[in-house]
Amino acid sequence: NCAARAEKYFGIGRDYKNFILLGLREGLGIAIVVDGKIFTRMVGASSELGHVTVDINGPECVCKKRGCLGNYMDFSSSDATWKTLEILCTVLSGICDLLLPQAVIVREEQSCLGNEHLEWMEETLNQKIQARDYQHIKVLRSYRSKELEASGCAANVLGRVFSGEIEI
Repeated sequence: NCAARAEKYFGIGRDYKNFILLGLREGLGIAIVVDGKIFTRMVGASSELGHVTVDINGPECVCKKRGCLGNYMDFSSSDATWKTLEILCTVLSGICDLLLPQAVIVREEQSCLGNEHLEWMEETLNQKIQARDYQHIKVLRSYRSKELEASGCAANVLGRVFSGEIEI
């Protein structure tokens, strides 16, 4: 959520009212911005896209469910990366059908995706969504800097203060 707020206020997300931030780290996270506001679950935590089941007969995950998307994320080789992106775009297309974001912003801990990967993701995602004749979803790389991360954390706390969620 801090990363999404940083993107919204200080990064590439400034240009979009509705976007999905996809976090590729040790896991696979997702943050959703709707009408300029961070969507949070009832517990206030960001969502773990990596624990969405994509294969009910798949391998058991550390979360004890079977076939979690995170188990299929593999960026170890060129072939594995393209297969991973194909699976990821299929799952993202369903999410985009529900939310119709203006953009999907990809935030990587380690740079494993080149511009050709993001361009392919954008083309593939837009072919898969039902609203393809009405809306084009951009796939963009997140701006990444330590200052942006710190600003996002501060903005997250301030946003919760101003909304009345935290009293000072």
